[in-house]
Order: sequence, then C-alpha cells, then structure tokens
Amino acid sequence: MAGIKILAEAGLHRRNMLIVAISLGMGLGVVAVPEVLRELPEALHNIFESPITVGALCAIVLNIVLPEEFIELEEDESDPQASVLQVMQNPDVTCQG
Repeated sequence: MAGIKILAEAGLHRRNMLIVAISLGMGLGVVAVPEVLRELPEALHNIFESPITVGALCAIVLNIVLPEEFIELEEDESDPQASVLQVMQNPDVTCQG
C-alpha cells in the first residue's frame, strides 16, 4: 500500500507507468521462469532469486536511465476528451485513415 501511495503522489504519467510495468514484469518473470537464473554464480543467484529485489533494481535503473521527458504528450493530446470536443466543434474536419 505504501508503494501505491508513492505512485499516486508521483503522478501516473507514461514514464512512471512504464517503469512500474517493466519492474512488475521482471519480478513476475523471475517467479514464473526461475530457470533463467540457473547459469548465474551462486552469489548473484541468491540476490536475484527474489522477485522484490529484481523489481526494485529494475525500477531504480529505469528511473536513472529513462529521461524525464520520456514520451511526454502535448497538452491537447493528453486529454482524450479534448480531441472529441475539437471534432464536435469543427464538424468540417474529416478523419483520414
């Protein structure tokens, strides 16, 4: 619950959600396919066999590596309702597909 509270306070924009998704996936991957760690030395195997450790290290690395402006949306693209309102206000605009 503390982690969810921290996420909510940090803001759930695309960069943070990507970090959370990859970290959870890596942690669950270690649980689902433990033989991935089979070839690691014993010391590293003991560290990385915990999904919490893998997820936390992954989140730390991604937080350092990914730039802050990663996948930032422009103001009008961030609100899906805004594009609907623009189409409703400008019925002459046609969609090209």
